[in-house]
Amino acid sequence: WRAHAEAQPLRFLDRELFPHLVASLRATADLISASPRDVVLAPNATAALNAAIPAAAAATDLGPGDAILLLDVGYGSVAKLAASVAETRGADVVVASVSFPLEDGAAEAAVREALESNRVKVAVFDHVTSNTALRLDVRSLAALCRDRGAAVVVDGAHSLGAFDDLDVPALGADYFCGNLHKWFCAPRGGGFLWTRDHATESGFVSQGHGEGFASSFLWRGNADYASLLAVPEVAAWWARVGGAPRFAAHAKTTLAAAVDHLAGAWYTEPLVDAAASASTMTLVRLPGNGGKTAADSKTVQDALFERFVECPVKTVGGHSYVRVSVGPYNDIDDFTRL
Repeated sequence: WRAHAEAQPLRFLDRELFPHLVASLRATADLISASPRDVVLAPNATAALNAAIPAAAAATDLGPGDAILLLDVGYGSVAKLAASVAETRGADVVVASVSFPLEDGAAEAAVREALESNRVKVAVFDHVTSNTALRLDVRSLAALCRDRGAAVVVDGAHSLGAFDDLDVPALGADYFCGNLHKWFCAPRGGGFLWTRDHATESGFVSQGHGEGFASSFLWRGNADYASLLAVPEVAAWWARVGGAPRFAAHAKTTLAAAVDHLAGAWYTEPLVDAAASASTMTLVRLPGNGGKTAADSKTVQDALFERFVECPVKTVGGHSYVRVSVGPYNDIDDFTRL
């Protein structure tokens, strides 16, 4: 796509780009079981969240005395974004805690308690948490918030490709923000936003500003759209190799074998059991006593990198954990090397 665009840029931008972007939008909508009318493309999930959270604040008239609800297992940049939106509107941020060892229904209990104050107007939840690789039941969390009149934004950065039956509208959220480059394996530089709140704007003022939901997001100026335009071909590749169900089966089997191997070799355990973790990644505790800091974990991660092993090392509850992930190209030999 990049070579095609550069061969005749004016023809491409003026005459060819928009129909191809619409094709990519429709392909993305199909991947998440949504209507194309409710989906827009974005550079990544962060860009989508930068549109969704302010839109949720505006839709609920967030103001002084109100709050945005987060969980402490959420992504760091999202917490910064929520704080910025809350400060702009004179509101607060409430952070509910999910503690470990994880108990059944812990996230739901934390959210239910936070909602008791009747201050929460907007809630932001991860579908799959990045640092701890938890799979949150966002359907249940969204239902709790909806009963209290709060808008729900889901950070689905790790969702597409990690679920064999991703039905975004059925989750019950008001906004869902996702990436195309992670488990779906499209080139970096592609994401999406799903919402039925068509008053949402991209926050990027260009030719489409003020022309409606789709137009606000469609045109980002003279940019490189190649990663977004690749989506239909990536979707076609997945269909040829068996799609999300085949990858889900591969990831489940390989991840379980990796956890058994690592925990057995180290005489440790995963942070949570398989039922609570993401299907594509989980955390396994490194050997050693507690009292570990983020700096200790970084030292281990750097040492692994120097040995040509790329693996995040996280600190949870004073212990260091490796976050192991399974892509379509991984097999158990990769984890034996780790």
